[in-house]
Amino acid sequence: MTPIQQDPNRVACVVFLCLFLLIPIVSTYGQAHVAPPAKSDTYEADESGKKYRTQHREVAGTNFRISGVDLANDEEVLLQAAKLFGKSPTVSSGDAATSKMEVCYRSAAENDNTYLIFGRGEVDSWFILSSDDSVWKGNHICKQSGRITPNVATDSGLHLGLT
Repeated sequence: MTPIQQDPNRVACVVFLCLFLLIPIVSTYGQAHVAPPAKSDTYEADESGKKYRTQHREVAGTNFRISGVDLANDEEVLLQAAKLFGKSPTVSSGDAATSKMEVCYRSAAENDNTYLIFGRGEVDSWFILSSDDSVWKGNHICKQSGRITPNVATDSGLHLGLT
């Protein structure tokens, strides 16, 4: 007689234990890992009733400073950029509340397609850091600057190449 024929209960126990141990492994496979809730986390629901975790906190100001230009500064962002990188042609578009003005700076290095674009609207300011020359339609009027390199980063460390 084989060991299986001698003790069928033993085989059933082994199969049960294997399944018991594999079920948690299989059930978590492919699930996204979410950080444990912090004290600042709250839960809100969208229109369909689906709950999601939100955090009510301020974004660090260092995310809004790049190459010496501070979007939160009282001084107008396009003036700050002109002082640091030189005067560049301003491109305006939109009307009234949708109006915006932008200036573009690009790397002076050959074969470097790093662009830093600053913009201002009626109520907000922004920057775009890109290594894609199709990001701005007016790139032929971008002012070259030796201060624009692939290593440009915000004060918090956001830079090209992050994934």
